[in-house]
Amino acid sequence: MATRTIITTFVFMLLSRVSIFAQNDITEIIEEAKQLYLQKNLSESVKCINRALNLINDELLSQMESIFPDPLKNWRVDPPSSHATITAYTTSLISKCKYFKKGGGQSVEIEIQTDSPRIASIKMAFVNPSMINQLGGDAKIATIANRRCIERFDPIDKFAELIFVPNSSVIISIRGFEMKSTLVIAQYAKKLKWDLLMDIFP
Repeated sequence: MATRTIITTFVFMLLSRVSIFAQNDITEIIEEAKQLYLQKNLSESVKCINRALNLINDELLSQMESIFPDPLKNWRVDPPSSHATITAYTTSLISKCKYFKKGGGQSVEIEIQTDSPRIASIKMAFVNPSMINQLGGDAKIATIANRRCIERFDPIDKFAELIFVPNSSVIISIRGFEMKSTLVIAQYAKKLKWDLLMDIFP
C-alpha cells in the first residue's frame, strides 16, 4: 500500500507540470498501471508507470525549451534547432542543452538540469566559501541577472562558466569557450526566461 501511494503521489506531482492534453493520455496509462497492480501483475504495472514517466519527461523537456535565450547578435544556434538538445533520462535526472556559436571559434553551451546530484555541493558553496575552491581555483561568488551564481574564468584555457541554482531542484550551467571574459555568458544569463523557469519549476 505504501509503495503504491508513493508512486501515485510522485506521478501526480509531475502531472502538475504537463498540459491538459498530455494529462489525459498519461492519466489513462496511470489508471491502467493501477488496475494491473491490483491484479498483482507487477511487471506490466511498472512498464505502464515508466511509459507515463517518459511522456511526462517529454512534455517537461518541451517546456524547458522555452526557457533558453535567443542567440545574441551575430551568434547562431548550433547545431540547427531540430538537433540542438541533448536529453538524459535516469530515475530523476533530466538534462537539456542548447549550443550557440560565433565566428572565431567562440561557442556557448547552456545546460538546464533537474534533480542533479551536484545540487547539494553547489548550494553549500554559496553558504560556505571554503567549498568554492572545490569547484575550481578560479571560482567565486558573483551576482548576474540579479541572481547569485558561481563564476569561473580561466584566461589560459579561455573557458568561462556561470552556475546558477535558482531553486532546490534546478541547476543552470552556462559555459563559454574561447572567451576573453565572462561578459558573453553573462549576456546569455540575462536573456534566460527566468520567470518562465520559476513557473515550470516552482
